[in-house]
Amino acid sequence: MDQIVETGTDQELADIIASIEADNLELPAFPDVVNRLQALLTNANISMKDVAALIQSDPVLTAKLLRTANSAAFNTRGVEIDNLNVALNRLGYTLIRSIAMAFAMRQAEQAPYLAPIKTEMRELLRRSNYVAAIACVVARSVPQVSADQAILAGLVHQIGTLYLLLTVQRDHPELAENLDYFEAVARLGATAAAPVLAAWEFPAEIRAAVAEQDGLLFPPDDPLSATGLLLAAAKLRDQMEHDSMLRDEHPDAYDRLAAVQFAGRSFLDIVAASQSEIRDIQESLSFNIAAGS
Repeated sequence: MDQIVETGTDQELADIIASIEADNLELPAFPDVVNRLQALLTNANISMKDVAALIQSDPVLTAKLLRTANSAAFNTRGVEIDNLNVALNRLGYTLIRSIAMAFAMRQAEQAPYLAPIKTEMRELLRRSNYVAAIACVVARSVPQVSADQAILAGLVHQIGTLYLLLTVQRDHPELAENLDYFEAVARLGATAAAPVLAAWEFPAEIRAAVAEQDGLLFPPDDPLSATGLLLAAAKLRDQMEHDSMLRDEHPDAYDRLAAVQFAGRSFLDIVAASQSEIRDIQESLSFNIAAGS
């Protein structure tokens, strides 16, 4: 959904978005290994051996991937493994990308220059993980959407917001002093996501879903894709739980969410019956920096 530039802050952020270049895109404060991994995964001919070689250069990311591959959320057969290559093959490219993104967002939160927006960074991380967990669990229950694609869409649905927060704090900190700054970032987050995901050659389905993330509150002219509808529902479910102003601004939000169904099943019913699975995935995506495990 196109966003409308409304204020001077919006225009300055729009200029930052317009300057995003596809070649060698890196997110500020992201670990180098993750930026390199995103670039590597744009190559359709890449082998898992090449992916493993890059990941092994970062022991912390290696440990994270092994731990996730053995977690209750992703090790459904209960067979523990301690070999990175086996772990990567168990997870597959899409989940590797997802876990690397979750790892990078958690690492970025620790950057000293981001201390002034640490609260916002933690909320963004919480929201991304929670929406991803909901989307993944619901996708496992319905045939229309791949669970791997759903979790990746959830994790990156805030990537535009993250890019703006990181870039402004590093390069234009004075802009963050504007009273409408965080509201403007929220308005333009989905717009900023488009060139970031395009630069990293994310699948078209993921890019379309991220563009449709507010489609339940602001319905587009065309029907939402299945992944877009799931992402929009997961995001709205999170907003209803954590945004105290939502019901005032959108009094029919619950009714819109209650109407969402997949294969004849209520989205809200699936979520209500899957709380333990959602928690398992949230825990798998979380990362304890201090413990390094």
